Amino acid sequence: SSASGLALWPLARPYPSVLHHSVKTVGSVAFGRDGRRFFSQGGLGKVKLWPLDGDIPAEGRELFSEGPCYFAVSPDGQTLLVSTQKSYSDGDILLSLADGSRRELLGFQNQTSAVSFSPDGRLAAGAGGTFNDLENVIRIWDVASGSGLAVLEPEADLYEWDLQFTPENRLVSSGRDGLRWWDVGTGESELLHKGM
Repeated sequence: SSASGLALWPLARPYPSVLHHSVKTVGSVAFGRDGRRFFSQGGLGKVKLWPLDGDIPAEGRELFSEGPCYFAVSPDGQTLLVSTQKSYSDGDILLSLADGSRRELLGFQNQTSAVSFSPDGRLAAGAGGTFNDLENVIRIWDVASGSGLAVLEPEADLYEWDLQFTPENRLVSSGRDGLRWWDVGTGESELLHKGM
């Protein structure tokens, strides 16, 4: 993904399929685990679902368009975790792709800058602090109930760019102070690499 849109590169051939997007800038993409579809986010918060059928996939179906956002896809591909500004939408929400229902995840008043699902799909995480210094924490939620399970507090300003769970349901964050590993159960962390 880039400022000029989307390109899909099948590994069996040396050239891409250029996909049309309704806006020029595409912020992020994520493949579904089944490998038959992928998701894109671009422009003012349009999240789309693209089927991976045929040489050039058909235009993606719009799933969300309520302001600038960040998103993550659950491991089973059935739920989106979308973070957007509350002035546009509900903030952090779980959006079911099966029935379109949505549930707000509580804790942040401002938009989170990174979101992630655990590999087993039971946990979700969001990092605050980018848009409000007072929310400089990582929150962990239980996906089934939507309730908060833990609040991880960094020693320095967070300003996270990415969150990823490990297979052991630990968390790795990357941000201004470096690459950090978190024990979700105890809240302890270790700096793995200093610097952006």
